[in-house]
Amino acid sequence: ATRTYKSAIAYLDTIEPKPSFFNEAVTELGVAETELETLHRDKNWQAEHAVNTRNWELAASTLRELMDIVPDRADPRHKDVERRLLDVESRIRKQRK
Repeated sequence: ATRTYKSAIAYLDTIEPKPSFFNEAVTELGVAETELETLHRDKNWQAEHAVNTRNWELAASTLRELMDIVPDRADPRHKDVERRLLDVESRIRKQRK
């Protein structure tokens, strides 16, 4: 949703006069970003808890959910989750041997 709002705002920013819904789009972008950050923080805590309790399967699953929440590979949050997921998957492989 945030990508779509950002794209719409960038497009609408080129138009004068601004359409009546421009301010609403800006407001909704803020709401979407806040919801994304809250969801990311909650899932990140769940993943950390699973790692700390050595529940590797749950950690991997939660980290995969986090990657879906922040799919942009350029986002530092995505890169962090990807790095952590590789570590957890490595631990799962070692555990299965």
